[in-house]
Amino acid sequence: MAVKNTPVSQHESGSKEMIAADLIAAFELQLRKMLWTEKALLRFIPLMMEKAASEQLTEALRVHHRETKGHVSSLEAVFKTIRINAESVKDVEMESMLNQTLQSMKDTREAVRDELIVTSTRQIEQYEYLAYQALAQMAESQGLTDSARLLQEISIQEKAFGDKISV
Repeated sequence: MAVKNTPVSQHESGSKEMIAADLIAAFELQLRKMLWTEKALLRFIPLMMEKAASEQLTEALRVHHRETKGHVSSLEAVFKTIRINAESVKDVEMESMLNQTLQSMKDTREAVRDELIVTSTRQIEQYEYLAYQALAQMAESQGLTDSARLLQEISIQEKAFGDKISV
C-alpha cells in the first residue's frame, strides 16, 4: 500500500507567497543584524586602537573605522530602498565575538596583543564578508539590484580588509 505524502505546512506545499514572505523576513532580519554589527564595531574599533601597540595596526584600524562609517551609511541606504525603518537587531554571534576579543585584550600581554587583535579582526571580517555575501544574494533573488550591488561592495571591502590586516 502506498503512503500518501501530505505536506505538513504551506511551505512544503510549495506556496510561493509564503516562501517569498519568509525570504523577505530573513533578508530584513539579517540586514538589521548587520546594522547592529556595524554600529557595534564603530564603538569597538577605538577600543582595539587603544590596545594596539603597533602604529601600523592602529592606522589600519583607523582606516577601517572610517570604512565602517561608510558601511552604516550604505546599510541605511538599503533600508531606504526597500522602504523599511533602519532599526537594528542585536547579532548575538557578533556580540559574543566582540566580548571574547575584549576579554582576551584584557588578559593578554602587550607583546602578543597585536597578534590577538589581528586574528580577532580577521574572524570578524570573515563573518561580515559571508553575511554580506548572503545578503547580496537574497537581495538579488528579490530583484533588489541596487541593494545587492551595495551589499556586494561592502562584502568586497570586508574581505579586502580581513586579507590585508597585519601586525
